[in-house]
Amino acid sequence: MQVLVFIYGLIFGSFFNVVIYRLPMEKSLIRPRSSCGTCGHVLRPVELIPLISYIVQRGRCKHCHEKFSMRYPMVELLTGVLFLVVYMKIGWTVELMRGLFLVSLFIIISFIDLDHQIIPDGLNLILGLVGLVYLFLVQPFPVSHALYGFLVGGGFLFIVALIGPMGGGDIKFMAAMGIWFGLGYTLMILLLSFIIGGLVSASLLLLRIVDRKTAIPFGPFLCIGSLIVLLFGNKLFIWYVATLL
Repeated sequence: MQVLVFIYGLIFGSFFNVVIYRLPMEKSLIRPRSSCGTCGHVLRPVELIPLISYIVQRGRCKHCHEKFSMRYPMVELLTGVLFLVVYMKIGWTVELMRGLFLVSLFIIISFIDLDHQIIPDGLNLILGLVGLVYLFLVQPFPVSHALYGFLVGGGFLFIVALIGPMGGGDIKFMAAMGIWFGLGYTLMILLLSFIIGGLVSASLLLLRIVDRKTAIPFGPFLCIGSLIVLLFGNKLFIWYVATLL
């Protein structure tokens, strides 16, 4: 089963590459078929086998021999690994669908934000609406917890946006996360995101990879924080409460 989950992850990762590339440009996710960005050669099914095709073709187009971006196999492999991690952590339960859905959105949102410094409203809307459906069907916690999470998650980043650089997409993303995770875990996501974001930003500055004027998207840090809470939220919450008490 673990191998099957990993393979499914690779397949979904291949589709996520299409979403990441086309969605910000408002292009159809179905047509036209995938092609080489240099020569326009339409890729055949055998050239679209996730990860394997890239390795066999040595990362080049078979028609014009132009190199393909490493992004494509990286997203496929990342998706396969995270699908497997979620499955091994959660197991074959109803919660697995929740975990795989959230991980999928985290991957897509992170790479779109890295490329374009935006989180599309459509993705945040889907995230929020599916979160509401999950809340009322599964009822993991009282609706009031989701409401508090929604208000605090989005509200805190809204306040940050008033005094510093913070995108509207980030605000909407955290409001949606509040619906999924409730107040306590939403606060944990915010804390982890700012810690990770601060450490990464400071490292990039010290290594002179960026300067103080470089805009660093915050969405990926929010997604990483959300992923950590998704996988280890219970243990982190117990440790946090025990430390305070």
